[in-house]
Amino acid sequence: MNQLFKAVCLTHQKTPLARSIAPDAETVAGVLLYPPDAIQSQASAALERRLAAVPQGRAIIAESMAGLQDRSEETEVSPTIQKLKNALEQLRQDEMKRFGKKMSPAEAGLLDEITRSLMQKVLRQPVLQLKAACKRGEPGQLVESLTALFDLERQPVPAQVRSARPPASLTPCLAPTA
Repeated sequence: MNQLFKAVCLTHQKTPLARSIAPDAETVAGVLLYPPDAIQSQASAALERRLAAVPQGRAIIAESMAGLQDRSEETEVSPTIQKLKNALEQLRQDEMKRFGKKMSPAEAGLLDEITRSLMQKVLRQPVLQLKAACKRGEPGQLVESLTALFDLERQPVPAQVRSARPPASLTPCLAPTA
C-alpha cells in the first residue's frame, strides 16, 4: 500500500468536515498533501500567465501569416517570371549558337559569361516590379504586358513552378490574367 501512496498526489482541506484523508497520511514517504486553496491559487496564477502571453502569441502568428502571404503572393507571379527567364535564355542560347561558330572556345566562354550576366541584369527590374505589383494586389496588368511583349504564352511552365504554387485559398493574387 505504501507504493500506491507514492504514485498518488492527495489533496485535503483544512476543515475537518471536508477532510477525507487521515492527517497522518503526510508521514508516509512519497505522499504530499496539498490543500485545494493552494492548488486553485497555482492554477489561477498559471492561467493568468497564459492569458498574458496570448497577445504575444497572436503577434507571432500574425507575423508568420504575413510572411506566408508575401511568399504565396510572390509565388503567384513565379510562372510568369520563369517563362520570361526561359524566353530570354532561349534568345541568348540562339545567339550564342549563331556567333559561337565564329569564335575560339575561350572567346565563346567569355561571351557566354557576359551574356548570362547581361540577362540577369535585364531580368532584375521586371522581376522586382512583378513582385511589388503582386504585393499591392495588382499583378494582372504587368503580367499581361510582359506576356504580350515577350510572347510568353508560347513558353511552357516548368513542372517545379507548377507544383510549387500554393492553394488558391492562400493567394489573393490568383485572379485570372487573360
